[in-house]
Amino acid sequence: MKLSRAGRALLILIVVLVVFGVLYAALILPDMLHWGATMEEINAPLIGDDILADANYESTRAITINAPASDVWPWVAQLGQGRGGMYSYEVLENLFGCNSQNATQILSEFQTLNIGDSFSMCASRPPFTVVAIEPNAAFVVQSADNTHTWSWIVQSIDDGTSRVITRMRAVVGPTLGEQLNEAIVLDPVQFLMETKTLLGIKERAEGTIGGSALDTLEVLLWFVAVLLTALALAAALVGRDWWPPLAVGLLAVVALWFLLEARALLPQGLLLIALIFVGLLWGLSKRTLPRQPAAG
Repeated sequence: MKLSRAGRALLILIVVLVVFGVLYAALILPDMLHWGATMEEINAPLIGDDILADANYESTRAITINAPASDVWPWVAQLGQGRGGMYSYEVLENLFGCNSQNATQILSEFQTLNIGDSFSMCASRPPFTVVAIEPNAAFVVQSADNTHTWSWIVQSIDDGTSRVITRMRAVVGPTLGEQLNEAIVLDPVQFLMETKTLLGIKERAEGTIGGSALDTLEVLLWFVAVLLTALALAAALVGRDWWPPLAVGLLAVVALWFLLEARALLPQGLLLIALIFVGLLWGLSKRTLPRQPAAG
């Protein structure tokens, strides 16, 4: 039976959603939850784990910093909106009303944390509260509704190397909507901003701060990759030759994940986006060019 154009478009959309869902659940989500962390760090008990005994969600992320722990800790100690900032993407933070300003120097007035102190990530969101501290090594904050804890740990590897490990634990509701909201909406946002914070700590401790212009360019590249993906999918749904734009769309998804996973590779990212754009033009030309009549 030959499908109508609408039927074929629906079938393509279902296949794309199923394929993406499987890839996201099997490959992308586990990588997001454990970005940079070793299996030993993922399985290790960390400060703050005992606060939410019924937590059913956990992420552990980490980064190696070529600086001694004593030089790294001051950058971690002053984390927080209204303090040293979150060292993340100011353009995105301020888009959501966070009123963020990320420090590029150690601020002596924000080097002390005490149990009960308020810890804010964003001016437009309810603040967390500091609930545990290991002096010069770690602190833990808990959300106002007591459903999330967030631990920040600095570990010394040797005299010139350290690791920063962060762990988020949460109690996620049992409904499908709550589970999907955590996995599809909150997890990607948390991954994006938290990994940038880790990279921001590394840049500051190592003295290699790149500047906000590069951060803005990264964000623009992500939006371009998303736009190319949407255009390619739309072309596949309405076009006669559906597979060229669909293939380009899948490549655009891969490009987007590459840009998110390897944030420091801007030249390669620009080249990859350019290649995807050329591919999209090719896919669209395959869709619009008339078929040549058979010889004879």
